[in-house]
Amino acid sequence: MGTFSGKTGKRLISLLLAFMVLLFPFQSKNFAEGTASAVTLAEWKFNANPTDLGVFPATDGVYKNSSNLQPVPQRQYFDWNNDNKAIRYQEWQQEAGKEKYWLVNLSTKNYQNITLTSAQQGKGTTGPRDFRVQVSTDQQNWTNVTGEGTAVADLVLNPDTSSVLNQVPLPPLANDQAQLYIRWTVISDKSTSNSAIGDRGSSQLISITVKGELQETAPSASDTEAPAIPGVVTATGITSNAVQLAWAASTDNTAVTGYNIYRDGAKIGGTSALSYTDSGLAANTVYRYAVTASDAAGNESAPGATVEATTLGANVLQEKALLAEWIFANSGSGGVFPATNGINPSSSSFRNVGGYFEDYDSSQHSISYQGWDNGSGKKYWLASVTTLGYENITLSSQQTSSGTGPRDFKVQISSDNQNWTDVPGATLKMALSSFNCTGNTCKLADVSLPASANNQNTLYIRWMVSSNTNTKGTQGIGSTGSSLIKDIRISGTLQQGGGGPVDTPTTELSKLPNSGDSSVLPSAPVTVTFNKPVSLNAGYSVSVLDKNNAALGSVTAEIINNNTLNIKHPSFVNGQSYTVRVPKELIKGRDDQIQLTKDISWSFTIQNTQGTPSVPKLINMTLNGDTKTTRSFAWYTDVTAASIVQVVEASKATGNAFPDSEALTFQGTTEEIQTYVTKADRTAKKKKKFYSHKAAASGLSPGTTYKYRVGSGASDSWSAVGSFTTDVPGSQPFHFIAGSDSQASSKSDFEPWADTFKKAIQTIGDPKFLINAGDLVDNGDLEEQWQWLLGLPQDQLLNVPIVPVVGGHEVQDYDGDETTPNSNFYYHFNLPKQVVASTHDGSVYSFEYGDALFLVFNSQYAGELASNGKDIKKQDQQFADQVEWMKYVVAKSNAKWKFVTFHKGPYSAGDNAGEWEDDRVQFYKKVLVPAFDEMGIDMVFEAHDHMYMRSYQMLNDKVIPTSQITVDGQGNAVNPKGTIYLMSNAFGDKFYNKYPGYNDYFAAIDTQPNKKMFTDVSVSSDVLQIKAYTAAKKDEKSGDNGVKLYDQYGIKRTDTKPAKVENAKVQVSSGKAVISWKTPSSSSEPVRGFRIYEKNGKIKTYWNVYVAAESGKTDYSFTVNNINASEKYQFVIRAVGSRMNSDTVEVSIN
Repeated sequence: MGTFSGKTGKRLISLLLAFMVLLFPFQSKNFAEGTASAVTLAEWKFNANPTDLGVFPATDGVYKNSSNLQPVPQRQYFDWNNDNKAIRYQEWQQEAGKEKYWLVNLSTKNYQNITLTSAQQGKGTTGPRDFRVQVSTDQQNWTNVTGEGTAVADLVLNPDTSSVLNQVPLPPLANDQAQLYIRWTVISDKSTSNSAIGDRGSSQLISITVKGELQETAPSASDTEAPAIPGVVTATGITSNAVQLAWAASTDNTAVTGYNIYRDGAKIGGTSALSYTDSGLAANTVYRYAVTASDAAGNESAPGATVEATTLGANVLQEKALLAEWIFANSGSGGVFPATNGINPSSSSFRNVGGYFEDYDSSQHSISYQGWDNGSGKKYWLASVTTLGYENITLSSQQTSSGTGPRDFKVQISSDNQNWTDVPGATLKMALSSFNCTGNTCKLADVSLPASANNQNTLYIRWMVSSNTNTKGTQGIGSTGSSLIKDIRISGTLQQGGGGPVDTPTTELSKLPNSGDSSVLPSAPVTVTFNKPVSLNAGYSVSVLDKNNAALGSVTAEIINNNTLNIKHPSFVNGQSYTVRVPKELIKGRDDQIQLTKDISWSFTIQNTQGTPSVPKLINMTLNGDTKTTRSFAWYTDVTAASIVQVVEASKATGNAFPDSEALTFQGTTEEIQTYVTKADRTAKKKKKFYSHKAAASGLSPGTTYKYRVGSGASDSWSAVGSFTTDVPGSQPFHFIAGSDSQASSKSDFEPWADTFKKAIQTIGDPKFLINAGDLVDNGDLEEQWQWLLGLPQDQLLNVPIVPVVGGHEVQDYDGDETTPNSNFYYHFNLPKQVVASTHDGSVYSFEYGDALFLVFNSQYAGELASNGKDIKKQDQQFADQVEWMKYVVAKSNAKWKFVTFHKGPYSAGDNAGEWEDDRVQFYKKVLVPAFDEMGIDMVFEAHDHMYMRSYQMLNDKVIPTSQITVDGQGNAVNPKGTIYLMSNAFGDKFYNKYPGYNDYFAAIDTQPNKKMFTDVSVSSDVLQIKAYTAAKKDEKSGDNGVKLYDQYGIKRTDTKPAKVENAKVQVSSGKAVISWKTPSSSSEPVRGFRIYEKNGKIKTYWNVYVAAESGKTDYSFTVNNINASEKYQFVIRAVGSRMNSDTVEVSIN
């Protein structure tokens, strides 16, 4: 076994060995005088196949419970080698923008002189050869342990022998750290056979050991403080010869290192876990247990309260019977999953309460649900099962959650689905996207249920969300955060005298509408589905009560589909709440005559559509047209009606009355649309009609404030009055709001976005418009989400135009996405329908405001680079056409400032970019970023990763060093090269974090304040400035709306238009047009290139070219092929300065 490969490594080994021999007596002497010896802080050894955990907890050490190992980025191909007891992964090949490494995180708190021992080995011929070891305290700044600047050579792996680091000292920064990171990072593209690393090349990790010595000031010599008494000890899982103990964790001034178990006053064992099984006991015997905690200094706590346990008699039947099991085989039916196995599967069901179905994974036999937000104490998994004739009931299950899914659950039982009892020792903590969790905190393994679970007609078991913490450990469960469950088993032993046939009780499986629903249609069906065919008993009836507890008349019931109670009722009233009651005496099993086990009662609320159905709702303004003379409007109604806008100068509208006689009236269009309203509608494939209205007020006076209203023209159809001010004729300073990701799926989760919008207006004063850069809603095909998005901030939208951007959640983002294809984005906003062919309706457009051009790009289209990272392997035609369109718009524009906004950007290091979309990111950097550079874009507003990220000035995918940027007295960067990319976190309360190990070289700031945000963007003739604010509700105080300045940046530009090109002409010959010109002979602004376009689209739609200027060259030409001699062409040539276009020069072909 070789430690290092090559001569350098062998010399170092000899020197190290000699040094250790010389040092050993000295060290022995120090130990005798009291110096602490090294202890293992964390260790990873794989004596058995751990399976692909993704994240591997430490197998030993003082801090093993908080130490993890993982490959970065996460990999798909895992294996374990029994020969050398090593884990291995593939996919180590070089990829642009990705560092690849093994990563360990652990604590070294109170320890010093940290050393590292590790063993690695190559595998095959295409795995990585060269690794460097580094340490960090923040995962951003790394210090070498091997290689450059150290005395230890980098690791050179061999496929035949292991390469070892043996107790290599780590730098002093590794001492006494609450969190230390160590990585083994690939530093070349060489494989173990000296060829390039292949995408299936493997690298093996055999073991890692991190050791340290207790600091002299640490508890080794002076710590006399004992840990706290452990939490209450419970005895569960009692058999005739074993008792399972569990307790809550202790705390210590340094760290708890273990627990001691005492039986009848004598110590019988120890563990670092929070449970212990005492086996080999005598039957029918009383035992008393106590548990103490100890720390590294040997201090031991006092014992907690003694728990008494009596083993079962030897003659008690111990064999467990499987009462119900769920090895999920499909997506269920109507949200209900019957048991797949067990004694009474037909009377056992499983469902989710509070969330909505996301996916069934056939490979894991798991189901996943979303919608867990605000779920603590409210949302849960629910199983129902009969335990008649059985006792000693036990429960098993496995769970996991995504990063923004719920982390903490607790298990409870009930016999009536109303009064709940906590199950001792059944608190659960999820691991991130893995069913394998440290200490099995996400699993239940035959956990004993309280005695009240025994012998029940129906036992209800629920896994209840118990905190608002997500799986990443931060506050806030996301509405799209997922939680998964699988392998549920409920078992029991026959009671004495039991064992006869058990009748299947009659129980309810599901109800519609769901209990607590708040947007039920007035004509919604009301049904209850049971676990068997049922019939009705005469003399009993269903009652439906309103909010005053008054019973509705004309309520009848019938059985449909053999097992469903259909409750007929008069049409419900909008906004009213109702309670349905089904007495247990009404329902019995059709074939076995067994009566329903309990009364059924639940409540729901009918959606509130206030006023007459023709009154407009969801009113908004857009900048579709000349912003100096035009405003565009969109709104919805529930019935068909005319589309009319009335506009009046604000100076003529005094008092509360709208001056009808003074108003300008504009007629628009009305379109009937059909869409799902709720997820239940989508499941049932039931759509509802709405009417989309669009109109535009044009021919208005620039720089004028107007008031307006929309409606059908009938006196009772007018909306509330809104206002707007047209852009001024010249160029004046203005402000606008930038942000993104209002995305939510419930009314309560859209309220933060409305709050942010309101606070942004309060802060800025008079924003001219708001940019929402995509993911406006969670599911674009569900109308209820659009109603919340636009309805909650209706007052703000009446007075501030919106610039909406398509994101992945407005449309069907990928094959298999639950969001179905739809055009609801277009129906809700008055925008151009198809600026670029085959893009989503309304998703591509531009406008100018003041001296600024704004381009809205649809980032649902992209491409892929070839394996060399340079060439284009493929690209969507819509992507290429959009780039052409942007260049064409820029070529025609006289604006000084240029902005682009889209959803999925090239510069991000969050979860989406790091885990899922690196191919798209690299494609954008290679193809889209150079286009922005060519166009001279000043700022790009992006989104998608729900973080706050402001880039450096970026040019050609490289950072412009701050040393090359001049700053004026106000802190503005003066005439900087390149583009700023800005991600303004989120308008709502859904946040992501930086993806571990993903390179954010581009970011001047890349953080997650865990607060909703907006950005104030101000534009003047020579200064562009952003001020980003947090707007968290928790920061509100009396007289303070909680808005806090978070970041700011400014750009000052002194460039001007270049002079026009000279001697422009065009000559036609053989179907070709040769356009020629001279660079301006005198221009105060340097010319970097030239833009040419054809005014009337005669070459092709949006045809244009950019010709770069060459140093010393004055004469230029460009040849256009396939000229039609019968057509008239009008070519425009413009010189391009550092940012701006010159005046136009036109040449024509008649």
